[in-house]
Amino acid sequence: MIKFLNKYKAYILGMYAFLILLHFALKDYIFPFNVLFYATPLILIILFGVFTTIIFSKNKKVFYSLTIVLGLLIFNWFSNYYNLPKTRTNNAKDSAVLFWNIAKNTKGFPLNIISKKVEESPVNILTFVETDSISNTEFETLKKELKMYSFKKLKGNMIIGIKGEIKSVIYQTKEKSYKYNNVTAVVNNNIIKILIADVYANPFNNKTKALKTIINYSEENKIDFIIGDFNTPYESIHFNTYKKNFTSFREYSEGFTATWPFGIPLLELDQIWFSNTIYGLKLNKYNYNFSDHQLLIAEYILKN
Repeated sequence: MIKFLNKYKAYILGMYAFLILLHFALKDYIFPFNVLFYATPLILIILFGVFTTIIFSKNKKVFYSLTIVLGLLIFNWFSNYYNLPKTRTNNAKDSAVLFWNIAKNTKGFPLNIISKKVEESPVNILTFVETDSISNTEFETLKKELKMYSFKKLKGNMIIGIKGEIKSVIYQTKEKSYKYNNVTAVVNNNIIKILIADVYANPFNNKTKALKTIINYSEENKIDFIIGDFNTPYESIHFNTYKKNFTSFREYSEGFTATWPFGIPLLELDQIWFSNTIYGLKLNKYNYNFSDHQLLIAEYILKN
């Protein structure tokens, strides 16, 4: 094994350099770089860097250079993917939106978890994707247990619950690319437009058109919240367009920003974006064995 590593360590070093270039420069602009970009989040590049540095431990010049590079990568990772606790300038808990990808779970609907969360937080919007396994009986039980919400099963295996009234729903989809529901609702006597999205998960699928379609539609229809599992890491260049008129709730979270899998800080796939009609307060993230995706609760105030 040692002989093999010594023979090919130059290639290993080259691969390490390419992964760094991919993450910070090439990103997911074009195919097939996008496939490798999605598959190699920064934490994996750091782990590969540790391996590469160990291989070159006998070459002091290279070893020290790699150690410095590794230190810079670790610093970058913590700076961009870990949020320190913040002093909140506004402690109001006016409203909150809950989002959870329940990941086609065969265990049914996690009613006990959701019931607890709506008791603890001022949740007035409940959104779920990948609800394929939710039976009609479970859905009726959900409506009976949480009577303060108006629930509706949506196309594309989604569910929404509104502490108010659901006025209209518009569904759009493209096979093996994306699907989303535009829900117009009345919450606290205010009209709110919510777009719930689920982007096709296959890493070989080009996400460019899907993400562009979602943001263009959201801007044209004056959406207040874009919520969903984008199956695309936040650092994708395709989210740069979102930042023009929307803000990600990741800025209001504490701890690691990643949402998948099972609390491991690997990928930030589940996201909540809000328009300038919303004042963001805090993003809370919770891990449950029920799903490999984190449950998100975003606290907010609706601007006048």
